[in-house]
This record gives sequence, structure tokens and C-alpha cells, in this order.
Amino acid sequence: MPAAAGPLRKRERLTRENRRELIFKVATEIALEEGVRGITIERIASDLSVTKGLLYQHFESREQLLAALAEREIKDLIERRIFNAAREEEFSQAVRNVLSIYFNHVGERGPLLQVFVSDPLVVEALPQECLTIWAQAKGVTRQLVKTHFGLSEPVLGDAVGLILALVAQAGRQVADRLTTKELAEDLTLNMIVGGLTSLKKFEAQAE
Repeated sequence: MPAAAGPLRKRERLTRENRRELIFKVATEIALEEGVRGITIERIASDLSVTKGLLYQHFESREQLLAALAEREIKDLIERRIFNAAREEEFSQAVRNVLSIYFNHVGERGPLLQVFVSDPLVVEALPQECLTIWAQAKGVTRQLVKTHFGLSEPVLGDAVGLILALVAQAGRQVADRLTTKELAEDLTLNMIVGGLTSLKKFEAQAE
């Protein structure tokens, strides 16, 4: 006679917060492997073996989910005191401080922030607080460059854009383990300082 089956174990019910974190985890994995376009409500529901309706209880739309992920990355950088790091009076040290914090961030979490904010629909869905912080980051960079190198427009704006792009690209290299944080920090710092110094000399000669 076959042995009696043991009592069925009930599936553990996740709290709303735990479910939300699980959604974030799956969306993050997709973003890092396939980019933002790979993230859909249908895909996440399938990966989690749940209904789309359950996901819509947490996020009204795909854009709202992506905005929530981007917001989480922005707040992580704030908690690491990245803006305080930029207050160093000496330019090279201020840049090194910021680079160190950012590369530690992407080394641990991947280049998620750059992935998300590169999508206009995600940026549009971000809370105003995050948009203000993002604008502040650009403003801090701009003020640092202007104060220490005195570049004029439109060179100043172009320089800031290139600096941010350079840092983002270096961050991707760190996140993908293609280089170390220390090497990325040293090379990026030297490229920024060297490039700005050359621009300053060029502007002085052109006057």
C-alpha cells in the first residue's frame, strides 16, 4: 500500500513590498542584458509566472515601472553623498571624489541609471524631485568647469556634455568588468583635466 502523501505546502505569499522588489530585480536583469526596450509588462509577468493584472496593481504602466527604477538609482547616488563630494575646492580632487562614488555605484548595481534616462518616455515619467536632482547634477558639473576653467559658451555647454558622456561610457566599462574602478577613475580624470586645459589654452589663443 503506497504511503500517504504528506500535507501540501502552501505557496508563500509575498508582501506587497517584497513583490515590488522582485519586479525590480527581474526588470533590472532584463535592462542590463537587453536594454530598456526588452522590459515589458508581458515579459516580466512571464518571467515571474504571474498575471499582467498583478503587475498593474504595482505599476500603472511600463513607463511608471522604469521611472521607479531610475528614481531608485538616483536616490542611491544621493545617499552616497555624490553632491557633497563635488564641493572640494581643488578641481581634480572634486572630480576624483565624484568619479569614485559613481564607479562604485555602477560597479555594484550596473549602469542602470544611464540605461533608463536615455529613454525620453522614462524621463517624462520621472517624479519632479528626480528631474530636479538630474538637472542639479548637470548644473554642478557646469559650475565646476566654469569656475576652474572659465570656458565661454558654446564651448562650456559642449564640454559638459562630453564630460558626462565620457563618465557614462567609463561607467559601463566598470559595470561590465572590462576595467577596474581604479583605472577607470585615473584615465577619466586625466582625460577630463587634460581636455579642459587644452580647451582653455585654445580659447586664450583665439582671443
